[in-house]
Amino acid sequence: MIPLAKIRLVLQGNTSVLTSGSANLIKNYAVQAIQGELNSLRPLETFIDDGFVQVVELLLNSNGRVVITGIGKSAIIAQKIVATMNSTGQPAIFMHAADAIHGDLGIIMPDDVVLAISKSGNTPEIKLLAPLLKRFGNKLVAMVGNMSSELAQIADFVINTTIDKEACPNNLAPTTSTTAQLLMGDALAIALLRMRNFSNEDFGRYHPGGALGKKLYLRCGELAKTNAALGDPGVLMKKIDPDRFCSMLVDGLFAKYKLAVKGLRVPPAALPDKVLDLEIKYVLAS
Repeated sequence: MIPLAKIRLVLQGNTSVLTSGSANLIKNYAVQAIQGELNSLRPLETFIDDGFVQVVELLLNSNGRVVITGIGKSAIIAQKIVATMNSTGQPAIFMHAADAIHGDLGIIMPDDVVLAISKSGNTPEIKLLAPLLKRFGNKLVAMVGNMSSELAQIADFVINTTIDKEACPNNLAPTTSTTAQLLMGDALAIALLRMRNFSNEDFGRYHPGGALGKKLYLRCGELAKTNAALGDPGVLMKKIDPDRFCSMLVDGLFAKYKLAVKGLRVPPAALPDKVLDLEIKYVLAS
């Protein structure tokens, strides 16, 4: 049996060699991966064609949701696109392609649009699922990296995500292809968002949590009520524009200071929509 002390010495020696001898190589590999993906993704702009416009118009005029499906890494990308769409005004739901053929097809409602994501467009699950989706009578959109695939041929609309190669040196691991899917999903979501004139207030309504929620959803009137209990500390007084007040809070002042809000020149019933003047007291948090 090898003594534990000797094992530690060997491990430490190996670690030292790897750290000192391979730092530049590691950096080069990482930079090559980034540059390779960026170069392969630039042609995606040329795929924003009339077909892409038709998909946007289809969703704008739809009374249903987008049901987004995929398998493997494409399924993970599908879930991210669903999350982005739900927070930007486009109702969406994820359906795993493998589970779909085992009962989850019941997710689909008559007015829904189905978006199937696949690099090859020929995976067994997708090949089985696509004709079944067509039988439902729902419009089928393919986001696919192979325009001659079965999925591309059977779909009503196609969003092209073809890339020349993966960042993986073996051209096998889904890397650039999944980034292309994510990028096209973002392009679709942002096009929909802008066509709907989706505002900060709309986003705040769907995203009330976290720092974004505080910035977009928190109102001065709510802060006035919350901080009324702080009383009159009798320290530094400063007049501040109401809009700037909210923005400063979000930028971190509320983490550093306790706040008391005084001098409201509007009745409480008018809050939180309009605050004409605020007198803010900053009190250093203990």
